[in-house]
Amino acid sequence: MRKGDGDYEMHSEGASRGIIVFMLTGLLALTAAQFSHAQELAPDFALVDVDGHQFWLSDFSGKTVVLDFMAVWCGPCVTQIDNLVELESKFSEEELAIISIGVDSYEDPEDLKALALDLGAEWTFAVDTLGISDLYDVTAIPKLVVVDPQGYIVYEGDGLKSTSFMEKKVKFALTGVEETPDMWGIVLVLSIPVLAAVATASTVVVLLSRDVAPPT
Repeated sequence: MRKGDGDYEMHSEGASRGIIVFMLTGLLALTAAQFSHAQELAPDFALVDVDGHQFWLSDFSGKTVVLDFMAVWCGPCVTQIDNLVELESKFSEEELAIISIGVDSYEDPEDLKALALDLGAEWTFAVDTLGISDLYDVTAIPKLVVVDPQGYIVYEGDGLKSTSFMEKKVKFALTGVEETPDMWGIVLVLSIPVLAAVATASTVVVLLSRDVAPPT
């Protein structure tokens, strides 16, 4: 072995360790993302539904709750309710509750009631007469907020959402596990360039360890 070959091997070994650390860090990040859980408690509130009954958000403790901020005159909101009707059919009453809140405080409760009847939505509808929209930072509608059975907000988003998208959010609220693309598939894809780098580094070590005189 020539003088300095040990240095080359040490540098290569350090590089290999760095690559391994990189891979482990990536795996830990993927695992953390899969099991992460929001920690913001949903503000409790009370409203009167379209049938004249007062309710509190906390009345639904133990269930996943989808808060649907909407308006009768909002086309995407009507489509969203259609999607929520389909979503509700995928879960039991013990698992999921939906509350649709009309953000227009001047809206006639009877209009909300008629919309619910027309769309076959049998959950709680109420007009926001107490500024609940402000409490949940509603700046655009439709807006959906998912609250887990322990009362924590696990998702909130503006705009029309598909049934399949919301089904994943509800399942996450119920189980604490986010549905993601196959983790091992992701690891395999990420590993290809890493393995190539390791192979290259190993080849360099072999070449440098040969007792070949340097070119003159």
